[in-house]
Amino acid sequence: MNHPAVDSARLCPKCGAPNVDFTLIAGPNGKATCRGCAWSGKFHQLVVVMGTEGQSLQSGIQARSLFIQRMGTAFETGFVTWGVEVGLLDPKSPKFKSDALELLKAGVMGAFCAIVDRAVELKDEQAKEKGKTS
Repeated sequence: MNHPAVDSARLCPKCGAPNVDFTLIAGPNGKATCRGCAWSGKFHQLVVVMGTEGQSLQSGIQARSLFIQRMGTAFETGFVTWGVEVGLLDPKSPKFKSDALELLKAGVMGAFCAIVDRAVELKDEQAKEKGKTS
């Protein structure tokens, strides 16, 4: 069952899709699955996108999509060049394009997850600072 909170979204860590099913009964180790790419894992592995007051869940998903589009373009040359240089990608392989896209997707989602995690930390730090000054 899908249980998104009003101010946050849980996204698939593999494809970034918001259409994930999970259960909260088992806590962070509960089962989670993606209806987009069939990824399966644990609840704590899902990417959390936090909203701000008045921000809709749709806005968070749109921000993720925009980030992926812009960063994908910026990372593309670097990831493909690096992948060929270290031997992960073979330009002569029939799977070159799909393998390159997998590297790109992993890199962009990793960057997105790191930014979201840090944003949550900063929000928590700001809330603690507000509590000290009040």
